[in-house]
Amino acid sequence: MKEIEAKQKLAHLLDLVETGEEIIKARRGKPVARLISVARAISRATATRHAPPDEPSKRSQGTTLGGFKDL
Repeated sequence: MKEIEAKQKLAHLLDLVETGEEIIKARRGKPVARLISVARAISRATATRHAPPDEPSKRSQGTTLGGFKDL
């Protein structure tokens, strides 16, 4: 592929990403790259950071310290 063709294809893919599309590029059937908008990436990172923990903490389960109940 010539450089001009690659630039045109990338420009088209970026246009799709701007409209909310997520582009996954695969090689031999295995995903190797993903194009998503910056806004979408930030919202995913924020959602992950503020997600509740998978397991309750030991403190909420009433862990004891040296035989005394952790208050």
